[in-house]
Amino acid sequence: MTYDLLQISPEFAHILASDMVITPNRRISAWLNRQLDRHNTQNHKVGEAWQSINIIPLSTWLDNLFDEARDNIAANTQWIDLPVVGVLSSLVLSSSQEKAVWEQVIKRQGKDWIKPGGAAKQAQQAWSVLNRWAEIDDLARWDVNDNTHLFLGWLEDFKQTCQQNGWVSQAESLPVIKHCIDQGVLRVKGTLYFYGFDELEPAVKAVVEAFERQGSGKPVYLAFGKTDNASKSRSYADKNVEIEAALQWLVGANRANPDASYCVVAPGIADDRAQIERVCKRLVQPESYSHPGLNTWRDQINVSAGSPLGSFGIVADALLLLSMLAKPIYRDDWGTLLRSPYWEVSAQRFSHCSLFADKLVEAKSEKLSINVVEERYRKLLERGNRSTESDPLLSALQIAGKANVVGNKRFSEWAVIITDLLESLGWPGRRSLSSQDFQLKEKFFEQLRILAMFDEVVGEVAFFHVVRHLKQALNEAMFQIKTEQASMQVLGVLEASGLHFDGIWVMSSDDQHWPASPAPNPFICQHLQRSNGMPNASAEKELAYASFILSAFTKTASSTIFSWHQFDGDNEFNISPLLTAYPVEECLNDGAFDAPNDSLLTIDTPIIEMIDNKAEALPEGAKVKGGASIIKAQALCPFKAFAMYRLGAKTVEEVEEGLSPAERGELLHLCLENFWRDCESSDQLHVLLSNQDELQTQIFSNVSLAVERFCEQTPGLNETFLVLEKKRLEKLVLYWLINVEAKRTPFKVSSLEQSETLSVSHLEVTVKADRIDLVEDQHTIIVDYKTGQKSRTAWKGDRPDDPQLPLYAIKHRDDVQGVVFAVVKQGDSGVKGEMDEAVSLIEGRSTTSIGKIEDWPTHVDNWDRVLTTLADDFSAGIATVDPKNKTSCDYCELTTFCRRKEL
Repeated sequence: MTYDLLQISPEFAHILASDMVITPNRRISAWLNRQLDRHNTQNHKVGEAWQSINIIPLSTWLDNLFDEARDNIAANTQWIDLPVVGVLSSLVLSSSQEKAVWEQVIKRQGKDWIKPGGAAKQAQQAWSVLNRWAEIDDLARWDVNDNTHLFLGWLEDFKQTCQQNGWVSQAESLPVIKHCIDQGVLRVKGTLYFYGFDELEPAVKAVVEAFERQGSGKPVYLAFGKTDNASKSRSYADKNVEIEAALQWLVGANRANPDASYCVVAPGIADDRAQIERVCKRLVQPESYSHPGLNTWRDQINVSAGSPLGSFGIVADALLLLSMLAKPIYRDDWGTLLRSPYWEVSAQRFSHCSLFADKLVEAKSEKLSINVVEERYRKLLERGNRSTESDPLLSALQIAGKANVVGNKRFSEWAVIITDLLESLGWPGRRSLSSQDFQLKEKFFEQLRILAMFDEVVGEVAFFHVVRHLKQALNEAMFQIKTEQASMQVLGVLEASGLHFDGIWVMSSDDQHWPASPAPNPFICQHLQRSNGMPNASAEKELAYASFILSAFTKTASSTIFSWHQFDGDNEFNISPLLTAYPVEECLNDGAFDAPNDSLLTIDTPIIEMIDNKAEALPEGAKVKGGASIIKAQALCPFKAFAMYRLGAKTVEEVEEGLSPAERGELLHLCLENFWRDCESSDQLHVLLSNQDELQTQIFSNVSLAVERFCEQTPGLNETFLVLEKKRLEKLVLYWLINVEAKRTPFKVSSLEQSETLSVSHLEVTVKADRIDLVEDQHTIIVDYKTGQKSRTAWKGDRPDDPQLPLYAIKHRDDVQGVVFAVVKQGDSGVKGEMDEAVSLIEGRSTTSIGKIEDWPTHVDNWDRVLTTLADDFSAGIATVDPKNKTSCDYCELTTFCRRKEL
């Protein structure tokens, strides 16, 4: 910074080593200490000693006073009879410990509609505010509504619990400190200086006044110092434009004067952090667009506020590993673990674990336990004839399954066990950690150590509860990567207040934020809050606070810009009434890319001169998996065929409880296959139809066997669901047999589920016939079961929608006289297809759903020509983004890949 310590406040020239400078928070204390070091370095010769100054935050000062009082009383028997001796010997609860006690109290009250975590936080805040801002001897008279009544009941339980266990909350320590000052246990050694406060809380003020009565002299409130500020305001169309403009100013000002310091104040920094970081990265490090791994921009701009510790990958994956030991976790969470770079086994065998994660998505249960996942993986290995003896993933799952996490233990014991468990599971892996990941790992273990302190307040708990507490703590703790002191800062309001800069830009300076609407604590009577001037209690309080903060921003910089955006969705904003005295610049569309920054984006970026729609041709003899689906995809869209069957592009399917439509179709295939293996002709069908009991017994047996086979391949299906599915299938099969199969001309079933391989141009294609019928002992018909609507138009034109049956007809052109879709659907079943005109499929009548072909061989030859052309195009690498029609894209998984809408 360019400011000398005396420019911040001239009083610093008179502060002695025995004095104390107290600030509202750690950030301001650290900043002032840096300014003091710079001042001393610039104003003293090398080797010359200089006077130090004690600069500490208020919370540290109060903690030190409490500890000093405890030590003084322990060392001197003259104070042994003081009434506060018992409190001084108590355990002062940390913030997290106190919240845990409140949570226990709230749970004991048995209110099911209350979330203990959120209620505990508000109750803790209410108790702290009451101790610091009001007389608490007669709280009962402020029991005015359901909320205050509820809180006072909790408070009574909380106070009894603390008294029984020898605990005291931090807020309750202030009266003890004041009493110790009055009794001479504590004595101040110099003058107290306060920097950066708009006001002191009454309980803190009582402590200061007690020192003043002791003869320490009046406390000094340090002024911010600067008064020659040039301030102005700017309005923008929306938040995005405002953020862009503010950050362009920050970078531009720094480039114009690199030795100066600048700050953007963002009241909504927690919500806008991601957008702010994206803009900062683009402005400071545009080459990151062609080199995404670069993050050196953070050395120049410090974006404060941070993100929840639990939101970072290395920490989130540790929580998932612990959660899977405690209970079944979601399928998606298993997918995250199996692809995690922080789980050693998945990092070392990423492709293998990722493939298993894809298979795991097929599981029918929403949540999966370790044992279920291990069993599914074991079966996958066995089906692939792979060894289960030394597979790393199977070993890791077995280690996890054998982890001893049963019983109740103290938090400190669980902390040791958790550390060992994570190490045995291979977290965070063996690879070298980045600076950020290393810091995150350290912060994780720091939270684990804090959790170990819960022994004093919680007692023994189950592993599940420890994981829940740890997750809550990690999501509440904020993390910001440590960097060297940057010359450009993006800070929240409280972080920036009191710090000095050459220039400050304050965003969101509108009438909704300055002043903000009152937000009183729901557990304290509102009249009590307003009459005692408690924070957030009234419009007057918010106005005073807003005036102080905005005034501070004009006194801690040479120039200040206040900006606001006029619209946010349907909300319209105006400038804060506290800022109307400053000149306004209307800059509605400023903040778009400046030309110099835009040109930087072209670094290492090739100019696109053409769109390449043709890939390399398939090598001679290359085999591509996909069967008839390859030709089907080529007909629907050449790019889709190329992406899916040559690039292997696909999306992870969304799996819901129960069966998908495709799986229901598979089950029906199994049922009908079982039936026609037992009933081999229409004659046998009519025999069964003459005896309904025997027919239903036959269908019941066939359906049961089909479901049993299906469950072997798809474990985890709900038993109740299976009972309902069996009944549905029995009803559907009976309907199909009576209303369709029984009305056909005589036939025999000659083959079921028969697969064939044929060559189509350069492709080896496998096709399967669900059923092959011999009609009237002379005509062969291929049957393909469908559970949805189908039409013979699926085989029309140069780009047929469903080429499977035509391919089978081509393979057996001398033997096959027809192909049909068997649409098996309750209330709308039937057969639809094409066949030689000599074939009669429905006994005694004709139907428009069956196309009679006069020259069947020529018809099959035409299919051959069309499908060979499509196979040739695929083999040649034709990959044009050319959907057959609008519906071709409706169910396509690759719309973000082909980017058709951008063409």
